[in-house]
Amino acid sequence: MIHIATARVRRVQLILGLALVICGILMIRANARLVHAGYSPASTFSGYSYESGCSTAVDTITIVFTNGSGFYDDAYQHGQYSDHGEFDTHEAQGDQYFQDDYGCSTNDDGAATASGWSNDRWHFRDEVAATTAYGQSYAATPHYDEWERDIWPTGHHCVDTYGFTNGRAYVYDAFTTASDGHTGSQNNYWGNTMAIAKCHGEYAYTNGYVWYIDLP
Repeated sequence: MIHIATARVRRVQLILGLALVICGILMIRANARLVHAGYSPASTFSGYSYESGCSTAVDTITIVFTNGSGFYDDAYQHGQYSDHGEFDTHEAQGDQYFQDDYGCSTNDDGAATASGWSNDRWHFRDEVAATTAYGQSYAATPHYDEWERDIWPTGHHCVDTYGFTNGRAYVYDAFTTASDGHTGSQNNYWGNTMAIAKCHGEYAYTNGYVWYIDLP
């Protein structure tokens, strides 16, 4: 009887020990997921969009849309309206890459204003990722594209020196004055001040501030 009781105690201790190990593993995985998601957009995203491999910067992130639905086209769905900047051209081509806690991947979505007679436009690409502080956040690279006709026979778009700065202001002003009242914050310093070579030897850059816009 003593041996049976001892065996039962050991079995209970073994079960409890296994339960503690499993709980510990689950807690470690939960904590890892929490850290992986990042506590803010600044700790989740890099400061730029890139060429393939995320080693060569192409555009500067200057806007983060916060508290979105998580759908890839959430920012576009807001931006397409006339009082949100009229980004009515949906561009989900995925031709640039973003670096976040989940690795290097093509951008989730993009949007542009309709090109007029000059073919200039406002444009952004964006990438969505989970952040602890702001739910689903979309890092975006709004800029002003000038049409350059130096490549025969069509030409191409190119960001001018103040294209990122002006793009940030255009998107922020349009969203935060829209009829559905998006709120925003301009006090988010990321330090992404790199001057990026563009057309004709010009460099485009900003002051390192990324402005946040609440999507709901």
